[in-house]
Amino acid sequence: SDDDDASDDDDASDDDDASDDDDASDDDDASDDDDSLPSAPDCDVEIVEAAGDTTLSTPQELVTFCSQYNATAGDLLFAPDLETLDGLGCLCQVGGTLALSNRQHFTDVLSNLASVGGDVLAPEGEGTSLERIQLTALTSIGGDLRAIGSSLGDVDLPLLTSIGGDLTLVVPAVVGGDLSMPALATVGGDLSVSNTGVAELALPALSSVGGDLRVEGLYSLTALSLPLLASVDGSVELIDNHQIAQPALPALTAAGGLVFEGNAAMTAFEGPLLTALSGPIDFFNNAALATLDLSGLPSATGLRLEECWTLSALDLGSLTAVTGDVALVNLSTLASVDGLSALQSIDGDLSLSDDHSLTTLTGLHAVTSVGGDVLIRDNPVLPTSQADALIAAIEPGNIAGTVTIVNNANN
Repeated sequence: SDDDDASDDDDASDDDDASDDDDASDDDDASDDDDSLPSAPDCDVEIVEAAGDTTLSTPQELVTFCSQYNATAGDLLFAPDLETLDGLGCLCQVGGTLALSNRQHFTDVLSNLASVGGDVLAPEGEGTSLERIQLTALTSIGGDLRAIGSSLGDVDLPLLTSIGGDLTLVVPAVVGGDLSMPALATVGGDLSVSNTGVAELALPALSSVGGDLRVEGLYSLTALSLPLLASVDGSVELIDNHQIAQPALPALTAAGGLVFEGNAAMTAFEGPLLTALSGPIDFFNNAALATLDLSGLPSATGLRLEECWTLSALDLGSLTAVTGDVALVNLSTLASVDGLSALQSIDGDLSLSDDHSLTTLTGLHAVTSVGGDVLIRDNPVLPTSQADALIAAIEPGNIAGTVTIVNNANN
């Protein structure tokens, strides 16, 4: 009974396979073993920051980070070959920059991240890709939000209310193309969206932009919805958006300038509340533009309407002063300049040329001074007498430069 087959032999309950051996509940795989680390506090309980910048390179480093911290005081960076951020759900705050890597399906795991003090940067450069920027708890970015030259599926930032710096999306290849930032109210710097495949750009809560607002090269864009946007400290620039017909800025009261160029399908633009402009009015090569209504603007640093072939309804009825040039050039259907009837002073040049339907200039008879040259030429149905009458109304002594009237009707 005491041989090797007895109950006390190596196969017995006390052998290496017994309940107390390395495979038992107390071994390295058990719940109390070395692989189980404490967790950092919840975001709403306590913020525990890792000092300085943090770089995470392996999945184990993610787990170790979350066992001690739920925030970083400095930048948070990831190794380029880190395939997943699973395990980093503890992250509540980043004090510096959050630099996203060239990964797929990874940003949605940062579901508790509420604030980034610096920039949020997507991978940049040819060949980089990021399927989405999805940060569902993020409310503020202190610096820039930037994705340049990447393939980006969509942007899902449902709670983001403020960006302290620039918002820049320059993404040639867009899969899905949803830009969802329904709560975004302020952008402290420039807001630039270009070269993306989105059909609609909607920022329903946006009220102010501290720099330029630039929408360029959105060849599929058919709708631009910025219903609450009241102020843009820089220029509003819509350039080469080939399908949008009537971009609307119904709440805009102040801007640094208006630059609309190469919007082939745009038929109308109206700024019903726009009363302050610190830059130029510049509409160039908007072939389908028929109506331009900026009737509340009292002044501008320049006025250029050029190659807007179908423009026939022009209302700048409050414009009294232009501190730069006024140029109406290559306007095929504009018959009169009555929409400029309040204009009194032009500090630069006045140019009226190649306006194929222009028949009268009486709408400019309130002008009392021109600081540069006056050029009236190549207007095939404009009687020369109309040009002469305008010069007489201004009075030659109030024109600082030279007067050129040539190649008009009866000239």
